[in-house]
Amino acid sequence: LCTQNVDECQAGPCQNGGTCLQILPHDDLGSGSGSGDNVVVHSSNFTGGHTCSCPDGFAGGNCERDLCTRLACRNGAPCVTGAASAFCRCSAGFNGTSCENDLCAMLS
Repeated sequence: LCTQNVDECQAGPCQNGGTCLQILPHDDLGSGSGSGDNVVVHSSNFTGGHTCSCPDGFAGGNCERDLCTRLACRNGAPCVTGAASAFCRCSAGFNGTSCENDLCAMLS
């Protein structure tokens, strides 16, 4: 087995402004290889890896999914993002997941 720690974050796998956090195996606790700020220690005998901390509006293993693109807000509605969530803020007279329903048109 390889014993040298590889920095999976060096290649910059996180997209859209995500922050890469290196995951070290529990065995590396005493080796001094996990002394940086962007290190997460896994509590089991794991081989290591990385995880991405995504900014609001993005999700996925490498922050590759733009949550607003999936919604495709309509009728001038802005997409509002939060931690791993997004929604369309409908203007008066519209509703639906993407603000696709014109309530005035439904009444006529």
